[in-house]
Amino acid sequence: MKATEFGELNFDSNDGGAGAGNGGGGAWDDELNVDEIDQVLKAQKQQERAERQKQRLLEHEKRHHQKKKVAGD
Repeated sequence: MKATEFGELNFDSNDGGAGAGNGGGGAWDDELNVDEIDQVLKAQKQQERAERQKQRLLEHEKRHHQKKKVAGD
C-alpha cells in the first residue's frame, strides 16, 4: 500500500481494492462491451454527419433564395 494525499492506494493487486475504481473484485474493464460502445459511437457520428449535412442544405437554400431575389429585382 502507498499512502498519498488521497488515502492509501493498493497498486500491487487487481482485486478491487482501493484504486480499482469499481468497489469490488475483478479488473476494471470486465464490464466494458466494446461492440456496444462501437455501435454507440458510430450512431453518434452518423447523427453528427446528418446534422452537418442538414445545415449545409439550409445554407445552400438560403443563398439560392437570395440569388433568386436579387435576380428578380
